[in-house]
Amino acid sequence: MLWQQLYRRVTLRQWLALWAGSLILVCSVVLIVIVNVAASLNFGAATVYEAEDSSSQTAWQQGEPTATPMAASDAAVYAGGPPGASAYTLVPRTSVSQLRLISIAALLLVAPAGIAGTYWLARFALRPVRELCEAASRIGPRTLSTRLSLEGPRDEVRELADAFDAMLQRLENAFTQQGRFVSDAAHELRTPLSTLRTTLEVTAADPQTTLDDYRRMASTFEQMFTRLERLVGDLLILASADRPLTFEPVSLEPVLEQTLEDLAPVAAGRQVTLAWQRNADLLVLGHESLLGRAFGNLIENGIRYNRPGGEVRVSVAGDGDWAVVEVSDTGIGIAPEEQARIFERFYRVDRSRTRHKGGAGLGLSIVSLVVQRHGGSVGVESVLGQGSIFTIRLPIASAQ
Repeated sequence: MLWQQLYRRVTLRQWLALWAGSLILVCSVVLIVIVNVAASLNFGAATVYEAEDSSSQTAWQQGEPTATPMAASDAAVYAGGPPGASAYTLVPRTSVSQLRLISIAALLLVAPAGIAGTYWLARFALRPVRELCEAASRIGPRTLSTRLSLEGPRDEVRELADAFDAMLQRLENAFTQQGRFVSDAAHELRTPLSTLRTTLEVTAADPQTTLDDYRRMASTFEQMFTRLERLVGDLLILASADRPLTFEPVSLEPVLEQTLEDLAPVAAGRQVTLAWQRNADLLVLGHESLLGRAFGNLIENGIRYNRPGGEVRVSVAGDGDWAVVEVSDTGIGIAPEEQARIFERFYRVDRSRTRHKGGAGLGLSIVSLVVQRHGGSVGVESVLGQGSIFTIRLPIASAQ
């Protein structure tokens, strides 16, 4: 507990100074020990010393005379060459003790100076980090376009700045998408509400309103309420994109059959034929209702943007570890420059035509979201005036 409290109170600069000072202290101690051990081994061994007149030599063992006695002040050890040499360098024994005292004094001076110097240098070493903090504190929702763009060598601080810039880019994209999503959602909600209010005001203000007028108003209300209900449902699906899902084995054939059955009245009303090609009944791990919604959006788009007498064909087949669902139509097609954006939220190839057909530009974005949540992919091939082919690939349950 005490260590945790100390760890929280000590700053990064202080930690750097402490660790660097400790390293300096340890290295200094090791160096002093090595120097003193080397001095003791060389100066305290058996030596031979040569008198000033070079006429006689006396052997010494660890500073104690074995021949002619000498005064203690004259006892010496040598730090020179091998025995028998003409002369040796004489080192007084007191020099070894002085070396130890000097080493200890130097250690007591170097260690605090090293810690203080490291603490002072840490201020300059951490200056880029402090600049990053100051720049980050100035960034808000209205200044997400700001970038640190730190110059200098490719070190840890530069990597931190680049990672921060990448995070800002993701946040800016997320805020932009969120703002566009809210704006588009408000616009889509306002359109049917305005229609409801206008219809009600016109009908109520006319004193000659008949029962048929009220029936037409009721029919308009029903259409607008259906559109609102579907729009709110789509928004809820998109809003819960990060919600955990419970997956279970799902058979694709019953899901597709039920979807085709539900959309049969819509196809009949637009004089479009639904064709179902059974190739294989495959199992995938997924959420049955969401998969049905994704398949339904593709089939319904194929019906709404088709021509009278056209056809929407649905097939499912296996491709290795993948289940491949294709939805093809003989409709109006999609231009090549538009195909890359049709899965974006609220994106419509022809806004006026799409709104007239009751779409809000969320159907394909929901398809893409659902397929991605199931670990699959969705693609499109289309030719203007000839039709489109949407392909969904989902991992088979046995492969997972």
